[in-house]
Amino acid sequence: MRTLVLTVAERSQAVRAIVRGGKKRGHTMLIVDPMRMNLLISNKSSGYDRIYLTKEDTITRVNMKDVDAIIPRIGQHVNYSSFIVDHLSNNLGIYSTQSAEGILNAANKLRTLQICSDAGIPTPRTIGINVNSPLTSLIEKIGGFPIVIKLLHGSGGEGVALLRDKSSAISTIQSLMKARTGILLQEYINSGGKDYRVIVMGNKVVVSYQRSAPRGEIRTSLQIGGQGTPVNLSEEDLSICIRAAKATGLSIAGVDLIKDHSGKPYVIEVNSNFGFRVEKITGVDVADYIIRYVESNYEKVTERYNLRSLLNENHKLRNRLDLISQDQHLCSICKQVKRNQVNPREQSSNQLLLQDISSILKLYQYHSPFLLK
Repeated sequence: MRTLVLTVAERSQAVRAIVRGGKKRGHTMLIVDPMRMNLLISNKSSGYDRIYLTKEDTITRVNMKDVDAIIPRIGQHVNYSSFIVDHLSNNLGIYSTQSAEGILNAANKLRTLQICSDAGIPTPRTIGINVNSPLTSLIEKIGGFPIVIKLLHGSGGEGVALLRDKSSAISTIQSLMKARTGILLQEYINSGGKDYRVIVMGNKVVVSYQRSAPRGEIRTSLQIGGQGTPVNLSEEDLSICIRAAKATGLSIAGVDLIKDHSGKPYVIEVNSNFGFRVEKITGVDVADYIIRYVESNYEKVTERYNLRSLLNENHKLRNRLDLISQDQHLCSICKQVKRNQVNPREQSSNQLLLQDISSILKLYQYHSPFLLK
């Protein structure tokens, strides 16, 4: 396989581990900075969109047919990089471990919590504010002081602080608002200075560990001196983390969980670009898990794109699909054929479908709600 890592941090611990893990399993590993890529949206029918790589004043078309899969490691320039991920995965049909939507959702802490709350996932009480917000009244809505203030964008504990009283809080918040910095206010959950990082891939948890804050800190990030310890969480906790990753739109995620004094869990962040210090703490080769996840998923996603392209390009076939979708009897036949229970040439009374019904069954797996039931 030829696997492309999209990142601006080529020498980071995570990227080096992923490249090493890919090579170990026989992959040809490529690294490209998405900020050096330019997408072309064609004015023709599907199949003509392009990606170009820039170097100084030179542009070179990238032959994306030589790339089997993409692993985005997007921590900076998120908006533009997400356009690149979306173009590569949707327009060009290359499997990506992350969706552009998931990356954007996870990059905004308020958006992440909004999505999780809508999905019924427990989160701390949180307020999104703007320059006209009545701060005193809103702070009361999340339980009063102390409160936690967070920048909407940031990682590694950056932009997170505990505000203990009204005087310090109002001045701090107003200063940030004047600087047009996006922030949120959150109830303070006394967790004893610890939280949990849970690595999710698909429908399972790969590893989890506890993080403990340095003395005098509420931030547990390992980048500012927090300590990590392997831990086994309950099935309920793990289920919450899997649901949070899925709701956010991420196939691979680092979910941060905090618990109050009674042990009730809350999701506080979902990360698409989590750090790899987890490997040293737990001994789990997370990079190897990512590479194996790519191997087990890229073929079926690529097939789905190819089938979708076929549907877009063949209007006659699309009309026949619509015909079947509206006919309960034909839908029943299609499901039986899918299960190898009948031969469509023997059972179908609609001559129009005789030559196509077997060949388009795969399309139904992705486009017909009847066959997904």
